[in-house]
Amino acid sequence: CRTRYVAYLRRFEKAKAHLFLSLRLRPHHSPTLGQLGSVFRSTGDCEQAIRYYDSALSREPDAPEPLFGKGKCLQKLGRSKDSVAYFEKAARVQPDWETPRTELAKLGIRREEKPTDPD
Repeated sequence: CRTRYVAYLRRFEKAKAHLFLSLRLRPHHSPTLGQLGSVFRSTGDCEQAIRYYDSALSREPDAPEPLFGKGKCLQKLGRSKDSVAYFEKAARVQPDWETPRTELAKLGIRREEKPTDPD
């Protein structure tokens, strides 16, 4: 996706412009909402990122990237305890993705523990 490439290059304003244009065409497109959340998280605006992650998750509750992104934002905002449920659910819905399990390990959470659901 061109927008992800632009964000990868750390050209966040251009990435936001592409994503906002996409939302004008498809206002409820959950992958675009999730990507916009990721761009805001990359710029350090976790409050805004959470708004977009929540919007994406309201349409697609098992989308692993917005689940993980919201967990990272909650963690950054000092709400590590709240972030655990999002990391666990991201790991559960995409079991081959190591990154959520790595975040859980950093928080001292073992994967064998009963997962909680953020909903």
